[in-house]
Amino acid sequence: MPARAAGLPPAAAGASTYDWSGFYLGGTAGVAWGSLGLKSNTPFTGAYFPDTATLGAVNAAGAQTIKQHGIPVGLEAGFNWQAPHAPWVVGFEADIQSLRLSGGMQSGPVSYPGFPRAFFTLSSAASADRLVTARPRLGFALDRWLFYVTGGLAVARPSAEFAFADSGGAIESATLAQTRLGYAAGGGVEVALGNNWSAKAEYLFVDFGPSSVASSNLINLTVPLPGQPFTHSVDLKADILRFGLNYRFDPRDAAAGVAAMPVKAPSQSWSWSGPYVGGHVGAAAGTTDFADPFGTSVFGEKLTTPAFLGGGQLGYNWQPPRSPWVLGVEADASLARGDGTVTCYEGSQQQIGATCESRPRATGTVTARVGYALGPSGYTLVYGKGGVGWAIDHIDMAGNVGGITELTNSNTQSVAFWGGTAGVGIEQALTPAWSLKVEYDYLGLGVRHIANVGSSGTTGGPHLHSR
Repeated sequence: MPARAAGLPPAAAGASTYDWSGFYLGGTAGVAWGSLGLKSNTPFTGAYFPDTATLGAVNAAGAQTIKQHGIPVGLEAGFNWQAPHAPWVVGFEADIQSLRLSGGMQSGPVSYPGFPRAFFTLSSAASADRLVTARPRLGFALDRWLFYVTGGLAVARPSAEFAFADSGGAIESATLAQTRLGYAAGGGVEVALGNNWSAKAEYLFVDFGPSSVASSNLINLTVPLPGQPFTHSVDLKADILRFGLNYRFDPRDAAAGVAAMPVKAPSQSWSWSGPYVGGHVGAAAGTTDFADPFGTSVFGEKLTTPAFLGGGQLGYNWQPPRSPWVLGVEADASLARGDGTVTCYEGSQQQIGATCESRPRATGTVTARVGYALGPSGYTLVYGKGGVGWAIDHIDMAGNVGGITELTNSNTQSVAFWGGTAGVGIEQALTPAWSLKVEYDYLGLGVRHIANVGSSGTTGGPHLHSR
């Protein structure tokens, strides 16, 4: 919330009873705790597995759950209707957001019952990138506070990869990506801030049920064994806590007509000019690609890492007299805390080459800003920005060659990335010295070559975005 020493927005005016009616647009950001339930099952057909004990061990290892947290950022639109002098508010809301839940699991070498020197592994990776919901809302208004419940349709496209391999040379794999219809239910509280703005905090639970795919591509060395089919499934559920900022188009504003609106430039009583300093909190979602110079891996290598941010910014704005345009420069720095893991460098399905981990620790930008002040007094500033950005990431690569302890090792490095950044935002003046802003930034941070386990090489190009 930047502090500045210029201007004087008027106090929020309004009737004693606030009217929530009207169409609104806004943005949301928060955190999602997701569960991706993965299952790999095969029946007792006698085509490959010799007995029910072996089959039970395989199916038990195929029950895996990936629990990850993501940083959902998105847009929403809706409409509210409130009867005159009544506290009840009914409405409808739709939103789209980047869910960014992903992860991978591996059973590790599991010995076949009765054959301690023979083992198998089951590997899986799953992700869900986007979420769409469409929901009615029912609320109870206490003047400028609105308490509501909501529930309706949810749409997502979970995807998953599965691989089975054993020490006898048998391999099987499958991929799954299906658009799923599920439901969303939750509730929240929203508070009117004045000047048609409102802020909300909301909880949603989404459930999509299992989707599955069947495969019959089991091969033992070079011998196909289609009589030993596998069924793989993924079940996506998530708890989402998010915060939003909405702008409501008051129907009374439209009824007033264009003639009632001022056509002058922003008043001299308020100017965005001057130095400022402030703090921020937020979230980021980063993507890191691990590329093996010795060839393409058969599994994993793309890693999504959610992170929390907290830091400060300082800058300077200049607004020409009686002009809505605002020019400025800004520098910011944030501490980051996040952790993401994926399998990588797997040259074949018989073994997991390594586990790669990304832990972002800091990020920052130096940018120029161009903004436009909205409204008759210019208290709302929309802007774009661009410049240079940097990030510090801890990269860890732990080798796990076929589950052999002697060949397991790890290597951790702190790596600095540099690149470019671009972003957009909206800032609202609250008092003579304070303003509140919501901002989205994208950082493209290039490629770095670093030594990994086994003295091979990797190129990591994290793209940290959304603050």
